[in-house]
Order: sequence, then C-alpha cells, then structure tokens
Amino acid sequence: MTLHGALRFAVALCGALALTSQLSWAGAQRDAPVTLAENAAPAEGAAATAEADGEASTEEINEQKSASKELERDLAAELKPIYDLGDENGKGPKIGIDAWVNKKSLTYAVGDTLSISVKPQKDAYITILNIGSSGSTTVLYPNHFQKDARVKAGSVVRIPGRKEKWQITVGGPSGVDLIKVIASKKPLTLKELQTLAATDEKNPLISIGRSSEETAKDLSAELKPDGGDEKDPAFGVRNLLVRVKK
Repeated sequence: MTLHGALRFAVALCGALALTSQLSWAGAQRDAPVTLAENAAPAEGAAATAEADGEASTEEINEQKSASKELERDLAAELKPIYDLGDENGKGPKIGIDAWVNKKSLTYAVGDTLSISVKPQKDAYITILNIGSSGSTTVLYPNHFQKDARVKAGSVVRIPGRKEKWQITVGGPSGVDLIKVIASKKPLTLKELQTLAATDEKNPLISIGRSSEETAKDLSAELKPDGGDEKDPAFGVRNLLVRVKK
C-alpha cells in the first residue's frame, strides 16, 4: 500500500485538552492538513515508555503536589465527585504513586504541549483520566498507542512516550482540569475500558460519555478506602490539577 505522506490531526478531548497525533499512515486521505514525516510508527506498551531520563526529583514532585492543592479552590463542582474518589490523603493502605506533568507551574497556555509521567511504588495497573471543567471524562492511559496498562514498581511511564510521534496539545476553554491517576492491583472494570481494542489512530483515546459523578459511582466499588492491607494495598490515587489560560 502506498504511503500518502504523513498526517497531522486533532482529536477533541473534554475540557481543555486536545490530542494532536503525528503519525505516518497509509490509506485514505483524512480531513486534516498533511504535515508529518514518514517512519513514525508508534511504540506499544508500558515497556516502551518506562524511561529513566526526565524523572522529576522528590522536591519537584512535592512542589507540584502543593501547587495542585492550591488550585483545588477553583475546581468546578462537576469535578468534585471524581476528585474525591479514592480519598487520596485519607487513612488506609494505598499504592504509592509519584506523578508529575512537564510544567512545574501546572499552568498551560493554549497550544502548549502537555505530558504526564507516573511512577508507582508497587507493580500496578495504571489508569489516567482527564476530566474537563464540564465534568466530561477521557481516558488518557491506556490508549491506542500505549495499550499495556501494567507498570512495574519503580518504572516511569510517560504519556506520550518520548519516542512516540504524537502529543497532547492544550486547547480551550480556560479553567482548571483534573488529571486523575489510579494505580490498582487488578485491572479496573470500568465498562468503557473494555473498548480499548476498538480505538485506532484516528480515535486513539477512550471517551467516557457520562458525567464524572456517574463515573465516580462506578469506580467507587473498586476504590474502597479499606481495600487491601498494608503489605498488599488494592489501589492508590493521585490528583493533578492543571490551569489553562488563553
């Protein structure tokens, strides 16, 4: 099959994020300008994105935690149910998670690129949700290009991976978005995650067509505060809030 060049296309996400994918492809023309280079096949699985370079220091991670906490006051009411899910700072055994984004300030202008890095302290299945100010939810990880949700303890998974030819580009509207990182001992059973196999290069992300309140309700049974024990916790959560400015 003849390669028709490289294609740049955008997939709208909920809230302030938009995915710009830069991948070679073969087949019919898509409704987007042709701007990309050839030979840009995506890497697959967490193993392809577990990288030592670019890892944030403990101080930097803690600074982002503090900055994220300060943004909580500007969080839209629609995001509160899923923000509170898993009781990030509550009692009970948790899988420890380090998570950070590529801007220490957590503030992005429209058009900036955003990346997320996650490092679980125990082997875990990682799920990353983006919840926009409207409460709509999109699964950032796993995705079509990074299908393997299982990450080894101490490994860093970056979304997108450094060697992959797609990126998350920040779009409008302005406001505060929630990036919810969940580490679980078993794969989550959220029904939309079962549609991962149906994603493709044009639609690489799973969109959850329900409110964040409904999604939180479905997940709450799997993220009970008393889940697991100290030696073998069932899950852990990490909230990252980012501000988008035009």
